[in-house]
Amino acid sequence: MPLTKEAARLYLFSKRVLELNKKLKKLGKSAEKHKGRHEKAAMHKKGKHRARHASTVKDIREVMKKHNEALSRLKTHYHRFAHYLRKEHKV
Repeated sequence: MPLTKEAARLYLFSKRVLELNKKLKKLGKSAEKHKGRHEKAAMHKKGKHRARHASTVKDIREVMKKHNEALSRLKTHYHRFAHYLRKEHKV
């Protein structure tokens, strides 16, 4: 791929990683909220918050898989970009 296409790929994957970071932060806050509510809740409501916390943790794991995949692709395209940059400018 030429240098401009690699730069475009870098841009797209970096945007994807930032998007996934925002999702992870939001899900993390949600998991902490349900954990805190589980600790404060009455006995008959503890199960509901535990289930919601477990569901949120499951979502976090799924997003982490996507995040790690996007990071590995970002690293790949970064190395390709650096290679084409050196090749084009003979550094």
